[in-house]
Amino acid sequence: MADTMEGVLIQKDDNDNLKDLIIIGRSGNGLTSVEQSIHEDNEYRVIDCKGIGDAGQDITLLERRQHYFNLRDQLRQIHAILFIMKYGIRFTQQEKDAVSVVKSTFGENVFKAKVVIVFSYGDLFRQDMTEATDLDECFMTWCRDQFGDIKTVFEEADYRCVLFDNKTRDIDRKTKQWLQLKSSIQKVEHVNFTIDERLSQNQAPTNVVAVMGERTSLSKLIDNIKELVHIIIVVTNFFVHLL
Repeated sequence: MADTMEGVLIQKDDNDNLKDLIIIGRSGNGLTSVEQSIHEDNEYRVIDCKGIGDAGQDITLLERRQHYFNLRDQLRQIHAILFIMKYGIRFTQQEKDAVSVVKSTFGENVFKAKVVIVFSYGDLFRQDMTEATDLDECFMTWCRDQFGDIKTVFEEADYRCVLFDNKTRDIDRKTKQWLQLKSSIQKVEHVNFTIDERLSQNQAPTNVVAVMGERTSLSKLIDNIKELVHIIIVVTNFFVHLL
C-alpha cells in the first residue's frame, strides 16, 4: 500500500524488517529504473521523494521541506538516502537546492553518514568512454576529476557514487549495477546517525531560507548562460575529435 504526500510517496509494508531507503531526485533523472531494481530485492522499502528541485518548484521548497519533516517523523530508521543525478547534465541550482533541503531536514552531516549518489543514464557515460578498458575505474576517476560545488558533495559522501544504466536490457549488467549499488548502501545502512532534533518545521536554518527565496531574473539568466557555454564546449570538443 502506498501513501502520497505532496510528491512524497511512502511504500508501506507489513514487514517491519524492511530497511528504509529514501530516493531523492528531479523528475526525469531515471528514478523509476532505480526503484524497480530495489523492488526486485525484498530487503528494502522505497520512500520516493521525486520531484524536489524540479523547474518551477523553487517557491515551494519550504513547503516541500515541511512535508519531509512529516516523513522524517514516520520513519523507524534511515538506512540510506539515494541522491539521483543524471549523467551529462550540469550540477544546477536545482540540485544545489535539493542538497540544502536534505541537509536542513536531516542534518548537516547526512551526506557523510547516509547518502549514496547514483548517476543515471550510464549508457551516455559508456558512449563517452568507448576507449575505457575498465568502465568502473573510469567512472570513479571521472568523479574525482570534478570540481566546484559537485566536488564538495562528492567529498561529503566519501565518493559513494554509482553509475546506473537505466536503459539497459542486459540481465548481467542490470545485476552487476544493482550489486554495486547495494554494496554502497550496505556501507552506510548500519552507520549510527541521529537526526538533529534542533531542526524543526518552523525553524529553518538561514542558508535554507535563502534557498527558498524566489530566484531573480538575473540568477536565471546566469544559469542559462552557463548552460549555453557548456553546450558550446561539448559541441566544440565533438568537432575537434572529428578533425
